Amino acid sequence: MKGELILNLFWNISLEIIVRWFSEKEFVTTKIITRKTFPSFDDMLSEIDFKLFIPEAKNYEEAKQVYYDIPGYLEKVKKYGALALEIQLINLK
Repeated sequence: MKGELILNLFWNISLEIIVRWFSEKEFVTTKIITRKTFPSFDDMLSEIDFKLFIPEAKNYEEAKQVYYDIPGYLEKVKKYGALALEIQLINLK
């Protein structure tokens, strides 16, 4: 699972679409299987097991804090909401 703000690309993201996620060292190619919107990351992490989003988190509060530590996320989620994406791994490089 991947949690995102409902912004830009994610506003109307379709099921079965292929998405590449980039980081500093690698990229991951995935397919979007399901999507569900929530008013907040709190609601998302309460309804769906937080370990699916942040496996290293010891508890719900720690998982929630990961999102809110990202600059601007707390303000933006209040305005736009959160999106839970179930993804299928296609390729990791």
